[in-house]
Amino acid sequence: MSQTRPSSDPVEIDASDPLRLHDVDHVRFYCGNAKQAAYFYAWNFGFQVEQYRDLTTGSRDTASYLLRQGNIRLILETGLTADHEAAQEVVTYGDGVKDVGLLLLPQRPQGFAIWASTKAILASYRSSSSLC
Repeated sequence: MSQTRPSSDPVEIDASDPLRLHDVDHVRFYCGNAKQAAYFYAWNFGFQVEQYRDLTTGSRDTASYLLRQGNIRLILETGLTADHEAAQEVVTYGDGVKDVGLLLLPQRPQGFAIWASTKAILASYRSSSSLC
């Protein structure tokens, strides 16, 4: 069984890498039922629910659950109203990844440009693809 390394450990990075990616901070999922999905990941894969925000904590528009296992962090989010962005995307595309948070080494402004171009490519793919 392999062990995950803590994200605070130094990592050797290739100087020619334009992105200089250090680690993945989190993956955010939009899902139809975040509470059920959080329970599923906790029970079946050993994730721990670190934090949550839902109707019980006073959030009227979204339910979010932060799950953690080692240095892996997942955010499961559900829109509680029909006009919420998460609810609209789940109706249109189904459950899926909304974004990925990357930890970059500092002093590399082109990292933002790569992120912006990647986001534009994903947006154009989503608007042009048919999932039916």
